[in-house]
Amino acid sequence: MQKPMRPVVVIDVDQIGATDDSRRISRVIPAWIISMCINAAVIASFFLVNFTQADSPETEVARFETIVEDTSKPPNLENDDIGLDPDVATNYNVDRIEEISVPGPVNAMEDVGILNAAPGVPQTLPPPPGLSGGQGGSPDGENGRGSMTGFAGGMGGLKAIPGGFGGRSGATRQKMLQEGGGNAASEAAVARGLKWMAQHQAPDGSWSLTKFNQHGRCNCNGAGGTDNDIAGTAFGLLPLLGAGQTHKGGADRGNLYTKEVDKGLRFLVMNQKRDGELNPNMYAHGLASIALCEAYGLTSDPALRGPAQRALNYIVAAQSAEGGWRYRKNSPGYDGSICAWQLMALKSGQMAGLTVPVETLQRCTKWLDAAASPDGGRYGYTTPHPANGFRPATSAGGLLARQYLGWGPRSPGLLSGVKYLRSYGPKANNMYYSYYATQVMHHLGGPYWEEWNPKMRDSLIAAQDKGDTNPHQKGSWYDKSDHISSGRGGRIMQTCLSLVTLEVYYRHLPLYRRDAFGNKEIREKMQN
Repeated sequence: MQKPMRPVVVIDVDQIGATDDSRRISRVIPAWIISMCINAAVIASFFLVNFTQADSPETEVARFETIVEDTSKPPNLENDDIGLDPDVATNYNVDRIEEISVPGPVNAMEDVGILNAAPGVPQTLPPPPGLSGGQGGSPDGENGRGSMTGFAGGMGGLKAIPGGFGGRSGATRQKMLQEGGGNAASEAAVARGLKWMAQHQAPDGSWSLTKFNQHGRCNCNGAGGTDNDIAGTAFGLLPLLGAGQTHKGGADRGNLYTKEVDKGLRFLVMNQKRDGELNPNMYAHGLASIALCEAYGLTSDPALRGPAQRALNYIVAAQSAEGGWRYRKNSPGYDGSICAWQLMALKSGQMAGLTVPVETLQRCTKWLDAAASPDGGRYGYTTPHPANGFRPATSAGGLLARQYLGWGPRSPGLLSGVKYLRSYGPKANNMYYSYYATQVMHHLGGPYWEEWNPKMRDSLIAAQDKGDTNPHQKGSWYDKSDHISSGRGGRIMQTCLSLVTLEVYYRHLPLYRRDAFGNKEIREKMQN
């Protein structure tokens, strides 16, 4: 049986092509429309911008000039030429906000620290070193290091604690000089004095109180009456160290007298005995001990640590039962002049991080109490009795010792003593007194220092030898009417004490916070 056939379907080929083309066109047309709109917008914006710029006025171009500071040379703080205007500083100071800078954007509203860092566990910042029992703690668990008075906390280490050596160099020195009342004229006087002192050093590194003119190969007068090269060398080193000059580094670090300081320190160390004695005369030993301690504190040279510590140990062992010192080790009683130098040596050792027994410092109050007037404002030489007299020099030394042992700016005894010093005033012809009194006033600050400083500063600048009669004496000090200095230490001693007095602005950091005198009640009490 035959299968039925399927119906035939006829398809027009032209109709198929027409159908496909219409479909393609319908799909492409939207894309064309979108493209045309975009191109039209671009062309329109191009013409709009060009016509707008053509109609607008010409834009002014701002130009900025950048001045790059030349840091190839350090600031010259040893310039002995004051220039045209002595009241204008020789360089500018940029305050240092932080010791360490972390790179990154600065946001004043954010807490100090690393940006986006995870919060850490809150911790109490340790106070700087000080006596046990005071506000400051002592490092390494040992007593007697750091500040003698203690301090209300903070960071910065030994160099930043009250009374420390952190103000003797760099921008800090310049800042303290300006804030404290020094000027270009006072620094020029210091520079001239340091130059004179360096020129009169002996080849073995010592300074002689009696034969300094021989070592300087000059005809300078003013020989002292005491032949003691240990004391003379200490007097030579102290103003150099006070200006931040050390035996480490060179001229690129501002150290112009590296060799002189190094030779002087070597002379002291070579003459020290095994028990630490630098000289059997406690006066000379105390002076030399200060020099060794300051040199160690400024450089942390391990070669000086042993000699400096042994010198302090000798002072500790030489203390009398009365809590003071006399000319010889363990002599009974006290000598206000010698005691002040020993206490300053102990203080310098603490500032350098060396060890001093707390008991030694506590016993110092015994001789201060024994030598003091009833109100604690004046001090005698070996006795407080009027027959011996309350001397200005021993009074100033006693008050400075009180400050380092804890008397604060509100202490009635200190304020009484300061009024006594104020009535006597600074004396360029009594440098032994002025050396101590100026430090007392500087640490106290406030209106008394504002009154004291210009008198002290200007009188010392005027009294400095200008070399008019003898060019070899230019930069030194010598006044025969100053019977204490001229009769014993001569020109070397007077020059030293005058220099360290002019260096008071930066030689030791202040013991008290300056803002304490913003209190109106304290100011009025001090002024009355």
